[in-house]
Amino acid sequence: MYHIKFNIRCSTEVVYYFFKIHTAIISKRIPLKYTMRFVQVGHSHKMNEEAFIRGCILFGIEYEKVDTVSDISGQPDLIWAPGFWIDPTLFPNTKFMFGPQFFVFPTKDGSLAIYKKGSVADRCLYNCLSEWNLCIHSAFLSNPVVPYACLPFGVDTESMKPNPKVQKKEYILIYWKLRDSANMQHVVDILIKNKLLFKVVKYGFYKSDEYHKLLLESKLCIWLGRHESQGFAFQEALSYNVPLLVYDVLDMKEEVNDYNISAYASYHSISLSATSAAFWDPICGEKTTNPKDIDPLLKKMMAGLDKYRPREFVERELSDKVCFKRMLDRFGLLS
Repeated sequence: MYHIKFNIRCSTEVVYYFFKIHTAIISKRIPLKYTMRFVQVGHSHKMNEEAFIRGCILFGIEYEKVDTVSDISGQPDLIWAPGFWIDPTLFPNTKFMFGPQFFVFPTKDGSLAIYKKGSVADRCLYNCLSEWNLCIHSAFLSNPVVPYACLPFGVDTESMKPNPKVQKKEYILIYWKLRDSANMQHVVDILIKNKLLFKVVKYGFYKSDEYHKLLLESKLCIWLGRHESQGFAFQEALSYNVPLLVYDVLDMKEEVNDYNISAYASYHSISLSATSAAFWDPICGEKTTNPKDIDPLLKKMMAGLDKYRPREFVERELSDKVCFKRMLDRFGLLS
């Protein structure tokens, strides 16, 4: 007998996703015994939300999503508030994970700076996702009322994996997201010079299933992206075991719009150190910020693609189980 309780108020798409996961678990005949209750208040990035749900299911935790604080009943074991502050004293027995969508940069007059009702740092944190983003947050607000933490959301390695029945194509994939067109032209010129076929995936102009199909077929991807605090599309490529040649950024100001105007031009006087590869290991591929390195690194990778094993890194550091356990450990919620 399997008891499933759905306490979820969100989009039809996420509801369908929730039922789909539960159906898969029941088909494997895994008993669901809720040990804790986690409540999400408000909306988050779709991929964050789906990963959080998968984690709850993996660890037998009841998941509920509500719109407002007044919708929360009782004292949940954990409240996740992705986009706004909740007074922790309203739930004295509850752990809180805030973020990662409060702001781009914290301010000295924001909720993480002005809360004055006593210390709640022992049971609350703000999730910055990755180390470089934590450093940026600390530069803008060095003493938040709750500590910063790096707790990336899990990658669905069960559905995003190589298929040995799919033959790799000869083309190289280029992923282009909000980087100067001159950078893109540089990459294209190198591929043409080396007589290499390529396909381009441009951010905002593709569907997820199309991208995943290309990853299944691709033997190599050149990554030309802006900064990423986590970077799901980046990590999906790694999960499909596609080695990446990352033409990395040094600063958030390298993100541009369609007119090659920097999205952070107003911060021209300060450093906003960043990276496209928030989580990385040399087994994932090669990485550089120097355009002169692209050609020799491409040749190096093409001559030895078999030595790269990006999926191993994702399974070790970014799978659903690993990421959710990391969060539970951080809150001391694993017995």
